[in-house]
Amino acid sequence: MPDKRPPVMRRPRFTTLDLFRLMDSYVRAGEEMVGRPWRLTADAARRSASLVEQGLLGPWSAATVLQGLGREYFNLLANLATAVPTAIENIANRLDNPPAGLLSDYQVPIAGADPEEIGTMFEVGPAGDVPFTLPARVIDASQGWAAWYVDRAAIAGLLDPATAAAFEPLDCGRGRSMVTLLAIDFRVSDFGRYREIQLAVSLTPRESAAEPGAFYVRIIVSDGFSVEPGWRAWGFAKDVFTDLPVRYRADHAVFHTGDDRPGDFALRLPRFGSGRSLDVPVVIYSVRAPDASDAIAGPVRIVLNRSGSGEATQIGGSIGLRLGDPEGGRCFCSAPGVACLCDTLRRLGLDRTLPAANGWTERMTGQLEAPCPLG
Repeated sequence: MPDKRPPVMRRPRFTTLDLFRLMDSYVRAGEEMVGRPWRLTADAARRSASLVEQGLLGPWSAATVLQGLGREYFNLLANLATAVPTAIENIANRLDNPPAGLLSDYQVPIAGADPEEIGTMFEVGPAGDVPFTLPARVIDASQGWAAWYVDRAAIAGLLDPATAAAFEPLDCGRGRSMVTLLAIDFRVSDFGRYREIQLAVSLTPRESAAEPGAFYVRIIVSDGFSVEPGWRAWGFAKDVFTDLPVRYRADHAVFHTGDDRPGDFALRLPRFGSGRSLDVPVVIYSVRAPDASDAIAGPVRIVLNRSGSGEATQIGGSIGLRLGDPEGGRCFCSAPGVACLCDTLRRLGLDRTLPAANGWTERMTGQLEAPCPLG
């Protein structure tokens, strides 16, 4: 009979493998704290040398070369400023999600009928015969976002009882919290090729000294392949709306429904920036339902390790947000079984005020790790 072992997303128990994980994390901690600044510096030096080389071999322009070197220096300073907290977060994440080479590095023997393993694989699709592995990769994507401060009570009203029992809206002062609208063009990823609109709120677990993270209130995708693994692995609920193209222009990108006419949803995001980031951990929270015995259920913590180029953030930037009208255009709720995202955005008032900040990443890569229980 075929091997149909359930996905290994279980509550922690100390095993021989855990001992090797602790040893590995202890050794790698020093390497990460010291090695990350060196990697960032070496990467900046390599790109700076390439800029000088292009200036010498191509049309010479001292101003252009100096401008490029200035950008690389600024990017290096920005990355070095976050090197220590990023390294600490990566070390903690390594404990929860050991690297694929750990078993071979420590020569963990294979024995018995159920040998220890790293990672998770399960089958998806109508026939249950399409393998999907964790961590999941994003190889090439573009991402834009805009963030607003809204009343904490409004955000609390978006949470279901199970989520509200485990998390609370992040307090940003004056009774406000943050909500973010994201648009992503996935070109090459384990989730497929598609577009995605996310509405995320900033939450913190109801426990002491807990770090804030993103929680996806709504996710709308243009292709259905990512729906099943998103729910089974991380507890992400996704709705499918296939008529969701993206149009790129020199200085902006527009994610829209239909033909981008009045009555259609449209999110116009400026394309700007020359910054770079490397393996920055982004904390995401979710509430997961079990799909196998002894699997993790309830609130979980997820880490997206993302890198980007051609990226920047601006305070009080200008975006364009047009909400859909189901009577006169193509709104998300025109698809069967899809609740109206535009009504939620309208209740939050996002269409009536400019965001507090917005950003763009021209080329994004990342790795979405398996979920871990809180605590």
